[in-house]
Amino acid sequence: MAFMRNPAVKMRTVDILNSQVWSENNQTVIVYGNKKIYRVNIIGAIVVKEESSNSEYVIIDDSTGRIEIRNFNEKKLFSNINLGEIVNVIGRIGEFKSLPYIIPEIVSKTTNHWLRYRLAEILSKQIHTQQEENIVKETQSIKAGENEIIDFIRKNDSGDGVNIMDIFSAKIDNAEEKVNALKSAGYIFEIKPGIYKILE
Repeated sequence: MAFMRNPAVKMRTVDILNSQVWSENNQTVIVYGNKKIYRVNIIGAIVVKEESSNSEYVIIDDSTGRIEIRNFNEKKLFSNINLGEIVNVIGRIGEFKSLPYIIPEIVSKTTNHWLRYRLAEILSKQIHTQQEENIVKETQSIKAGENEIIDFIRKNDSGDGVNIMDIFSAKIDNAEEKVNALKSAGYIFEIKPGIYKILE
C-alpha cells in the first residue's frame, strides 16, 4: 500500500497558536475548527535564527503572530536564509509545553507580496466559510418551523386556502420568513394575495 502523506494546510500563525494541540498515533495534531491538521504551510519573515551542528531554531512572523520552527535534522534548511527574509515553510506540527511549533520539511524563499497574498487568501476563505455556516444556521432555523406552517395550513384549510394573518396569529416564530422560504421552495403557493395553500 502506498504511503499517504497528510496534506499541508495553508494557515496563519495566529490560527495555529489558537488551535488545540494533542497527540494521536505518535503524531502531534492541532484541531482548528472541526478539522484535524498534521502538516501546515505558512509564510512569514525570519525574526530569530539560531543554529548548532545538529539543529536549527527559527522564529517567523507573519504579522498575525510568531511561531517557532525547530529543525533537528542534520540537513540544514535555513543556512542560506538571513534574518528579515520571507520564507514559505511546509512542515509537521510539534509540541513543547503545550504550545505548537513546526518541524520543517520544505523551506523556500519568497517575497512580501506572497505573504500579503497568502494572508488575504486565508482571510477570504475564512469569511466565506463563516458566511456558509451562517446560511446553514439560518436555513436550519427556518426548517425547524416549516412543518408548523404546513401543519397549520393543512389543519385550517377548508378548501379556499388560509389567510396569512391567521398564520401570523398562530404565533409561530419568524412566521413571515418561513412562509416566504416555503413559497420559494415550492411547498406552498399563494392562490390570491395573502391566501396560501399547500402544494400536494
